Amino acid sequence: SELTIYFFVMVLGYSMHMYVDFIDKCTMTNFLACHQHAFGFFGGIPAEILYDNMKNVVIRRMLKKIQWNRDFEAFAMHYGFKPLLTPAYCPWAKGKVERPIQYVRERFWRGYKFTNIAQANINIRQWINTVASERIHGTTRERVSIRFNREKEHLGCLPHTPYDISEKAYRKVYKDCQLSFGANRYVIPHECAG
Repeated sequence: SELTIYFFVMVLGYSMHMYVDFIDKCTMTNFLACHQHAFGFFGGIPAEILYDNMKNVVIRRMLKKIQWNRDFEAFAMHYGFKPLLTPAYCPWAKGKVERPIQYVRERFWRGYKFTNIAQANINIRQWINTVASERIHGTTRERVSIRFNREKEHLGCLPHTPYDISEKAYRKVYKDCQLSFGANRYVIPHECAG
């Protein structure tokens, strides 16, 4: 059987230090979990994070009015960062993350002997810490780890409790005190009807 692997990349704007997480599904739960892993990896939270116009982040955009995904907006508020959106149809606005994706593909993934996602995540973190963060970056002309040491003191503090990223499903409770979920019907207390 064929397995499709996706990867999440977060790149810090000053140091260009990156975090990568391999996942098997592009769900909201995985998307938020990847953020939590990145914040833990960096030891803090950036003040602003730039996003593409993806449905996990934004539902609708009309001129300057943005309708954020409700779960994502609550997540951003919990962690205290300001989400920003790239302008529509402006690929040059995403260069800081597009180039690292190519770097990971060419320098880590090409020739990598994949066994499973858990092992790939262990290996990519080792590679980031020993290879990617120790390179002289082409744009900054400075070692990534040295710039990160200066940048990390400016990252926001992690909250005492993580945001609950468990999957949430909203269902109507019918007059007969039943709700339907996953092709099954469940009976719940009558106070929940309606």
